Amino acid sequence: MPAPHESTSPTPGLGIRQVVITLPEEIDMTNASQVHDALAGALDDGTAVLIADAARTMYCDSATITMLLRAHNRAAAAGAQLRIAASPAIRRVLELTGADRMLHVYPTVAAALAAPPPPDGRALSQSETASPAQ
Repeated sequence: MPAPHESTSPTPGLGIRQVVITLPEEIDMTNASQVHDALAGALDDGTAVLIADAARTMYCDSATITMLLRAHNRAAAAGAQLRIAASPAIRRVLELTGADRMLHVYPTVAAALAAPPPPDGRALSQSETASPAQ
């Protein structure tokens, strides 16, 4: 399975570092830690908004959900925000597990990039965000 791929861009006019990590088509216990390491590495580099591009991801298991929740918690602890651009298949898994209530889920990378940045480069709490999955 291909490794995650990273692209970086500042938010126009705001100087906020946004990173998009493209996730593999399948994520399971054999590569979830590699995906987590890629997400964690981006957060260690001072990223304010980290977008996990799972738009082409068609399969994930419970290890993936655990990994995404760990990455979300790590982002929040670093004052950043993890956003998931999820394919319909991944969105469904997130909904069935209830993880969509904790994660910031968007239908596309463009929607995740267009969402308002965290105030002062810090992560938004769930109570400060509208439901991006709508």
